[in-house]
Amino acid sequence: MKTPQRHNTAGACNSLVPVPTAKRPDGLSAMDEQLFDEALVWQSAAKSVMLAGDFATALTFYRNALAKLQNIGSTELEAELHINVGCMLAKNGDRLSAKGEFASAVLILERMLGLGAEHELVVFARYNLGDTQRHLHADSARKLQGEAYEHMQLGSNLSARSLIEQALPMAEHGARDPILEATLLNQLALTYGAERNYKRAIVLFKEARKLIAHRREPAIKKICSVIDGNLRRFRVVKREAPVWSLIEKATRLTDQSWFEHAEAAAQKAVESCRRHLGGDHPAMAFALHKLGFSQLMLADYGSARRNLSVAKVIIGKWPKHKDEAKVIDFSLAWVDNDENGGGGDSEFEVVPPEWRD
Repeated sequence: MKTPQRHNTAGACNSLVPVPTAKRPDGLSAMDEQLFDEALVWQSAAKSVMLAGDFATALTFYRNALAKLQNIGSTELEAELHINVGCMLAKNGDRLSAKGEFASAVLILERMLGLGAEHELVVFARYNLGDTQRHLHADSARKLQGEAYEHMQLGSNLSARSLIEQALPMAEHGARDPILEATLLNQLALTYGAERNYKRAIVLFKEARKLIAHRREPAIKKICSVIDGNLRRFRVVKREAPVWSLIEKATRLTDQSWFEHAEAAAQKAVESCRRHLGGDHPAMAFALHKLGFSQLMLADYGSARRNLSVAKVIIGKWPKHKDEAKVIDFSLAWVDNDENGGGGDSEFEVVPPEWRD
């Protein structure tokens, strides 16, 4: 059998499958010699159908060959056949069973050649054993990753995070797959982002990006683009978060009709937005609207009109916020109605049409 070179085993089962060259051991009985020769015939036939792409039949033939050697004892051919069977199982997607075959080959060869043997065949078997184990870890990590995604879709971020944290050691230490590890870190960061822990999310995005920064695989470009996009977005969100938090607080207070407290929270939102985001940021329009609406409810019509008018100008620069622009227009109309002595539903419809069921 022509075995692969010792240091040329990358992707062994994907491109290299050992071919029969094993010699018959000395000292076999006539019956065992016959069985050994029959095993070689089955192995040769298996190779032919394997090269034709019929892996299922090749697997059956290799197993038939192994069955012929059951009573002969450890031989190099037996190890070869375990490798052959393992490769076919791997190609058929049964990596767990393939791992057992490669392990059997390693045990046979190390028993025959010694634990430190560097014979090409034992190197090949060890490589495939390790490679299969890495694939198994990767498969397990991806399964957990998929389950985590389903939990995230349901809003169960803590459950998703637990699954991802189980998968990460498999990707890092088991599969030794930086790309898989990076995608898991990206997913983990998103669970923190959903809880508004933007600082932790940004740290994880950076870790993910660092893992694959110097890789050149074709898939890397797309993954880097996704991570970089998330990193940029979360940096913006982190900067905006304090302002939106104050706006949300003002909204809650308004909903509870605590308009003086709502005015104070909205005023803080306006000041925070001006200081950290700038006067033309869309959040400024939202904050000024909350401020103006609170003042309207407190009958401070001059302040309400002034703040709502500025909010209208700002929101007009952001077409995607057209719904908020409509609500601001409605609030301004409400100011006109109340300031001019209007009142009651007969003159002014308090609830805008788009707010009704």
